[in-house]
Amino acid sequence: MKLHLVFEASLLPALKEALLEREYVVSGTDVTLEQFQIAVEAGSIEADTALVDGALGVNRSESVKLLKGIRVAAPDLRLIVILSSVDTQWVKELGMLGIYDVYMTEQFQLADIEHWLYSKKTLADVPEFGEQGVKRPAPPTPGTEVQFQQKPESRNSFKRHIQRLGNWMAQKREDARNRRTEAALKKLEEAEHQGDEELQELTEALEAEQPPAASLRFDFPKRAMAVGVIGLKPRSGTTHTVLALASAFAKEGMKVAAIECQLPDKSSDFASLAYPFTEQEGITLYPNVSPERIPALLALPFDLIVLDLGSAVEERVSPAMSEWLRCDLQLAVLSAAPWDVRDALKNQTVSLLTNIRGYVLVNYADPDMFKETKELLEPFGVPVMNVPYAPNPFEGKSDWVAPLIPIKAPKKKRFAKTL
Repeated sequence: MKLHLVFEASLLPALKEALLEREYVVSGTDVTLEQFQIAVEAGSIEADTALVDGALGVNRSESVKLLKGIRVAAPDLRLIVILSSVDTQWVKELGMLGIYDVYMTEQFQLADIEHWLYSKKTLADVPEFGEQGVKRPAPPTPGTEVQFQQKPESRNSFKRHIQRLGNWMAQKREDARNRRTEAALKKLEEAEHQGDEELQELTEALEAEQPPAASLRFDFPKRAMAVGVIGLKPRSGTTHTVLALASAFAKEGMKVAAIECQLPDKSSDFASLAYPFTEQEGITLYPNVSPERIPALLALPFDLIVLDLGSAVEERVSPAMSEWLRCDLQLAVLSAAPWDVRDALKNQTVSLLTNIRGYVLVNYADPDMFKETKELLEPFGVPVMNVPYAPNPFEGKSDWVAPLIPIKAPKKKRFAKTL
């Protein structure tokens, strides 16, 4: 781990020496935020993590402005910002820039720095975002060994349990359908021999048991409506959005399936996101489903199926993109972070938006960021929606998905008597 230090000149020598004694690599230092920004924009920073005094000779607005420029110039550089005063608004403004590792303290020790280096924060730790139900573990006491990763056997065990449960449910439905079909065939054969008047009724019952035909309408077709969700950038929150969509649709009274389109040898994002939360009625999860299995799952008796197709720029994009293009409703997820919007607009995948049958869902955005992103996407002529953030994707309101709910077509009469 290479560190870059941004502190006042009187503090730097002692801090650098203490870190070197612990065998950390300090690749550079700066004594002002302006100097640090210039170095970042010039591409001369060799570190992967920067320890920064966020109030180094500047006020809150100046600090946020400078750190925003630094974040845009180096989106992969991890910033650990230390504030000498307690100011939750300051922390919130930095959090909306994707700078989550912010600590408010007047004094700190080397043990504090080591804890910060190995304990990454997320958006759930930002004030007014992380206080909606996510409980964070208490900081480890000195001398206690810190476990930074969930045990693989525990994670894999839960993943296998979810997958077995989904396969079992699908098999039970298939077996029940086969039994009904066999019974109808048997009765039909008896009716043909006996010349029974129930022949027409039995024929209709048999046809009703056959797999429904595919349809691309936006009303309720015979099969489940397929909603494809794909990210325009990695880490756009695609999986979190899929679970939030599934939860919102289920709260509207729909029977929903959420499918994670992913190679089986990769760890399941469904498992890590859904495990801490209570299972919600009306949702069935299918983690780690290969693209070859998706057509069979689309025939299952759900009202709506949400497909998590990952990022449009990842290696497995080819089969996932094929499924996305076949979906009835296409949703593209984009983080509102300035660097993500910039990269997405430069990337060739943004051409997908010209013919999209759906919406661009803007993630992790406050009202100002959503407005800026919406204006940048106006030339593509696609509807844009803001995804309300909640650390628990199964909580929150469901009314935000109202524009996505298909309109149910009026039921046609099978027989109408005319005079």
